[in-house]
Amino acid sequence: MKNFFVCLLAGLSFSILCHAQEKDQPPIIQKKKNGTIGSVEFFGDGKHVPTSAKVFFQDYLGAQLDNQFKKSPHKSNNDGFMHEHFDQYHQGVKIEGAGYNLHFKNGKIYFANGHYVITENLNATPSISQEEALNTFLTIKGIEQKAVAETMLSLIVKEIAGKSKSDSTTSVQLVYRIYLESDHPNNNEIGFVDAHTGKLVMTESRMLDLEGTFATRYSGTQTADTNPFSGGHRLFDNTRGATIHTRNLQNSGSILSSAVELTDNDNNWTASEHAPSANDMGLDVHWALQKIYDYLYSTYQINSFNNPASGAGQPINAYVRFGNNTDNAYWNISSSTLVFGQGGSNYHPIASLDVVGHEYAHGITQYQIGWGNSGDQRAFNEGISDIWAAIFEYRIKLNAPWQMSEQITKKKPYLRNLQNTNDPNAITQIANTYLSAQYNSTGGDYEYVRSGVLSHWFYILVNGQSGVNGIGNSYSVTGIGLNSAEQLIVEAVFNNYLDGTTTYPAIRTSMINAAIAKFGVNSCQHSAVMNAWHAVGVGEKYVLPASITGSNELCYNQQKTFTISGPITGATWGTVPSNVTVVASSTSAITLKATSYSAVPFTLTAQVTIGGCVYSITKTIHMNYEDFPFTARVADLSNGNIPINTSNEDIDVEPGMVNVLLFLPSNNTVTQVDWNLVYGETSYFSPNGAELNVVVPYHDPIFLEIIAYTNCVTSTMILNLRPRQYGDGAYAAYPNPAEDQMTVSVLPSETEPATLDLYNNKGMKVRTILAKAGQSKVYMDVRDLPKGNYILHIIHHGKNFRRHIQIGK
Repeated sequence: MKNFFVCLLAGLSFSILCHAQEKDQPPIIQKKKNGTIGSVEFFGDGKHVPTSAKVFFQDYLGAQLDNQFKKSPHKSNNDGFMHEHFDQYHQGVKIEGAGYNLHFKNGKIYFANGHYVITENLNATPSISQEEALNTFLTIKGIEQKAVAETMLSLIVKEIAGKSKSDSTTSVQLVYRIYLESDHPNNNEIGFVDAHTGKLVMTESRMLDLEGTFATRYSGTQTADTNPFSGGHRLFDNTRGATIHTRNLQNSGSILSSAVELTDNDNNWTASEHAPSANDMGLDVHWALQKIYDYLYSTYQINSFNNPASGAGQPINAYVRFGNNTDNAYWNISSSTLVFGQGGSNYHPIASLDVVGHEYAHGITQYQIGWGNSGDQRAFNEGISDIWAAIFEYRIKLNAPWQMSEQITKKKPYLRNLQNTNDPNAITQIANTYLSAQYNSTGGDYEYVRSGVLSHWFYILVNGQSGVNGIGNSYSVTGIGLNSAEQLIVEAVFNNYLDGTTTYPAIRTSMINAAIAKFGVNSCQHSAVMNAWHAVGVGEKYVLPASITGSNELCYNQQKTFTISGPITGATWGTVPSNVTVVASSTSAITLKATSYSAVPFTLTAQVTIGGCVYSITKTIHMNYEDFPFTARVADLSNGNIPINTSNEDIDVEPGMVNVLLFLPSNNTVTQVDWNLVYGETSYFSPNGAELNVVVPYHDPIFLEIIAYTNCVTSTMILNLRPRQYGDGAYAAYPNPAEDQMTVSVLPSETEPATLDLYNNKGMKVRTILAKAGQSKVYMDVRDLPKGNYILHIIHHGKNFRRHIQIGK
């Protein structure tokens, strides 16, 4: 059971997934844009885990009184797990595409996902009759009643999308769903008529159009089961758990009831007998359907599209040579049949193995997932059909599994390329990244473009890939091979993980949970599924739940132990530098000793096994060396920044506030800095880590001792900060701030006088005094000046000097 929770390991700055039993851990709930719950992940068997489906629907979905959930029988393909699917109804009327799936292990719910539709205040009693709804649809489509061979009409509740592709709003309505069997050229859509207003509110394509069709007329001589018939044999098989029947529409129409049997008199179906009329495409379809059925049943015990818990599977009915030289193949969602055209200007007869597999997969999707045929759900539908097509082509008769319809196209080599999504040799280029510019384009059949996110994700999952995706995220995925990837698809599709998903993030969440159920938490498959989704722009990459813990420093002649934390089953340590000795090691710990100093850090590595997968983890360790050097920067008010070298320094600064900032070497982790005033007096001394603010007096220097500590060694600097009146050409004004009188010291000169001008902060001169030749001090009366900041200009020896002065206290 995939019980995991977010925890924080000591010494790490990231959270990881941990496999643990937390009875009181609240569930993880993912909500859709409209506020309904898309999925819930439960942990353990505590108070948060619902005791029954009814409790879940009430407590988590907040199901309305008018809503009912009816369970469909389901057969699990994974021992120890149970999966229940519930269709949603409103006042007894089925809601199309709505329902929920509950996944159990050992009788406890661990994951729930689906699509819940809110039907508030919806009247489920129609106001118009079926006949009125049908007449409305026929009138709008311009189809006469006499042109309709058969009508399939049902009352459902349906979410109706907005009028434009950019409109994401939906409304829930009671509608008549109308499907017509007719050869009329306008019979290209399924209609949805509001059962109260009588208005046509929505249409869908009446077919899942592949945009190109596929033929395997060149598969060589094969054997397939047929059935005795009047005058010979027909393409009918009742030897399996579901009947398989292939019939011929003779390239003259689309009314399924007009189809005829494809027959042969001696059960030796030769090309000379059937190829001239393109009837041989029926042989390829019939053979492919049997091979697809046999593969799924023998490998996974899957019986047809619906895979019932008991009894016969859904009949597999196919029709070839549909329409008139039709460049199309599709899955008929109303009659649950496969239909193939014989091709026209763009395609040869459309019956290749990957086409048959693609259309067969649409049937699986209809019965197992329920994705619709419009918007993003159509993109999901097409993407997963391409995945199944690649699987069937790989398993049954290998050709080019990542290229769709490569054997039937006339104008380009293939229709789509799941490996190289923007291959210019493909008819259609598809998106490889969710929400990229290409994905967000709404022109043309954008659903096919968006399908590439799902199909390309599967390609990366199988084969692995590294690079930068369409939204600028780098990725690296180790492929898990087709066997595991295929098992994941079967698990997710046939155990209801994808039922009710309506966004790519929801599909990702369901796929991850299916991988955990099938292969285990932190398995190779679990990490690869997450990384592959990250590669196509959906969600974050897998975070490895293991790390090397211990000190970031290795001191000279000291031993330190480093350990591996996380759910590992094995580990191998990498090599260490020549100046480092391995004292002891095991699969979870290593003890090291440095035999010399080094300014260069080294990387400690380990290869760890988690869930059967091998990963590399690292830790950077600094080799601290004795008496490491550091530098400082001193800034005063007048001259800006003065760089300071190491060792003892004598620095002339402007008297007053001075800032000292240390620059410590990056390869030593400094744990503490001490500042000591070893000589002199100051009115302000404020150290803060690697920074100090101090007031330097006007006449006397101050001496600072700076001591920096690491876990291994210490280093010391002595700094002498001297007021600038010391030394040639220096001038001083004090006290600063001055309240009544300010003394100005100038360098005496027997021949040169000095002019002293005081300016206020507006640039106006407010005082001028003259120091005569030979005079070393003068006094300036400032008692009548307003409090504030001033600048003293001293003109002496033809040079101009400035001092910042504060008047008033």
